[in-house]
Amino acid sequence: MKKILPIVFLMIFSSVLITQAEDKKYVLPSFESYVITNFTANNGLPQNTVDMVKQTSDDKIWFATVGGLAMVNTEKILDRNGIFHLYIEEVRVNDQTFYPDSLLEIASGYSSIEFHYTALSYISPERIRFRYKLDGFDGNWHDAGTRRTAYYTNIPPGTYTFRVNTSIAGETWGSDEATTVIILEPLFHQTYYFALLIGIGLVLLGAGLFSFRTTNIRRYTKHLKTVVEERMRELVSAKEKIELHLQEVELARDELSRINERLDKANKEKSDLLGILSHDFKNKVANLNHFARSINDSNYNPTIVQEHSQLMEHTTQYMLKLIEDTLSSSALEQGQLVFTRSRIDIVQLTELVVLKNRIQMQQKSQTVEFSSTIEKCIVSGSDRWLNEAIDNLVNNAGKYSDARTTISVTVETNEMTVLIKIQDQGPGLTDEDKKQLFQQFKRLSARPTGGEISTGLGLAIVKKIVEMHNGKVWAESTLGSGSTFIIELPVYRPM
Repeated sequence: MKKILPIVFLMIFSSVLITQAEDKKYVLPSFESYVITNFTANNGLPQNTVDMVKQTSDDKIWFATVGGLAMVNTEKILDRNGIFHLYIEEVRVNDQTFYPDSLLEIASGYSSIEFHYTALSYISPERIRFRYKLDGFDGNWHDAGTRRTAYYTNIPPGTYTFRVNTSIAGETWGSDEATTVIILEPLFHQTYYFALLIGIGLVLLGAGLFSFRTTNIRRYTKHLKTVVEERMRELVSAKEKIELHLQEVELARDELSRINERLDKANKEKSDLLGILSHDFKNKVANLNHFARSINDSNYNPTIVQEHSQLMEHTTQYMLKLIEDTLSSSALEQGQLVFTRSRIDIVQLTELVVLKNRIQMQQKSQTVEFSSTIEKCIVSGSDRWLNEAIDNLVNNAGKYSDARTTISVTVETNEMTVLIKIQDQGPGLTDEDKKQLFQQFKRLSARPTGGEISTGLGLAIVKKIVEMHNGKVWAESTLGSGSTFIIELPVYRPM
């Protein structure tokens, strides 16, 4: 150890600074050629404030403080890095701990590696700083400060050397290092064997592609020959298509002829309709004329006037109903009726129709009952036209049933559709009636039991309204046992 000369500077209310020189010749210190070490209470002084300093002939320096007396033996001042033991304590791989020696082999499947290291110092352990480096992975040293753990993730397989060394307070890094060598075993897909298998696979794939390409060339040659043959067949087929086109022209002419026949039929139906309307209106106008003359001839007898007035009112109601039904049927038939769709509770609508008809049916001592298997069912359509369709069927049930009978109206659903059933206790339908159901101006065998109006258009209007709502309507009946008319509508499903 070199002989050193201590030079002491007293710093009031601060720590003590000692400079080190290479000989005992007293020279005023130059801070460019001296190394300054700062000694504080952490280094053994009782206090950081020194009241008096005394250097003895044996090169010992005595410090007097309020907290006591301290001495520095300059013969035993260590170099600035200090003397301490540096070593690697353990290596942790995932959840396993290894105690390293010169060589450490780690099996495949690792995800993270930790190196735990330390340095023992009895002088100032809190001032020790560390830096580390993983040769083969790191390009530069990592300054860890006072941290004693190094963390690594995503390290590829290979052989690496972990190195760590220290310094005091980050001054000059020491030359002593603690090292350990680790060998990280690769996974199968990271081995040379896997690469060899991939190479063999690529060779086989190339051979397969070559064979596939050769086969395709042969197939293409064969395809060309087939194309030539197909072109010849297409020429023959073109001739056949021309002949087929001529046949289609003939069919179109036949279709045109059938359309003309339908037009003639429609024209005849129009003439028949005008004839029916003319006949009905002629009879009703004649009745009105008769009622008027009878009133005049009776010299306005109150009884006759009241009776004939009621008959005239009934006649005019029939004429108005006939006109209204004819216009509605014509609009529905020609698709001229436009309505705005909305969401309708068909259960509530049907119940309102029943309530409206219940008062009218009480005049014939009839009872109308309503029931539903569900509380609410939404359909999409026109409130006004669905009301008319259901009302028409309920009204017909009362019209063609005897007094003191019961009409039943029920609403059922099968999730996808809803069924409205109107059951009466009337005479039922004959086979001929079933053939003419839902046709215009077709009066069935049954007649109204209370002198009600019937135009022969009601069921035709019901059918058109239901079809406009993408539904169906039909009747189930046994002659002599009444009839059940059923409307089926799709349940509304939000998109």
